[in-house]
Amino acid sequence: MAKSLLAFSDVMVGTHKSIPIGVGAQASAQIGDTDNRYEDILEFMGTVTVPAATVLGTGTLLTLLADAGPLSGAIPKRVPKGYKVCVEDIQVLFSGTAWTLGTDLRISDTSAGPVDFLTIAASAATAGVFYRAPFNGAIAGVTLGGALTSNSGGAVDKGLVIRATGTFTAGSAFTVWIRGYFVKV
Repeated sequence: MAKSLLAFSDVMVGTHKSIPIGVGAQASAQIGDTDNRYEDILEFMGTVTVPAATVLGTGTLLTLLADAGPLSGAIPKRVPKGYKVCVEDIQVLFSGTAWTLGTDLRISDTSAGPVDFLTIAASAATAGVFYRAPFNGAIAGVTLGGALTSNSGGAVDKGLVIRATGTFTAGSAFTVWIRGYFVKV
């Protein structure tokens, strides 16, 4: 069973009236706009360091944001009901041991057919390597998912996880910083 949130630090949540309903997430209202069709956007930001022992195996390694549902002390950070997660910025820093036997690490939503925001091949997860997404150009072993590049986001009411494909037998601790927002659907 995946650990939940570890130290996904104080998710900052705020509301804004800056995204017109029915327009892509990159749009913003003009000053003095008289159109009142705006929705609240809830932002989040957090950092987590995943210990080396957590990376062994396959499947969900860590739940960053749980699926929509009632709040509880055990799972304090959830996607609000009727919203989807959109990720704007991801930073990953690897330290130490090379990753072996597994295929890749992914930051995805929790759908049955997960929507991937970022995929990092095991061969690209080496000590001291830092990735920041989105980026221009290509980086060997790193794939940006359409949910990140188009700001289309994950599925409604679904959380955000770090998961592994293949079965890792060794790997280092790594730190992930994520910034994004929830969009009401």
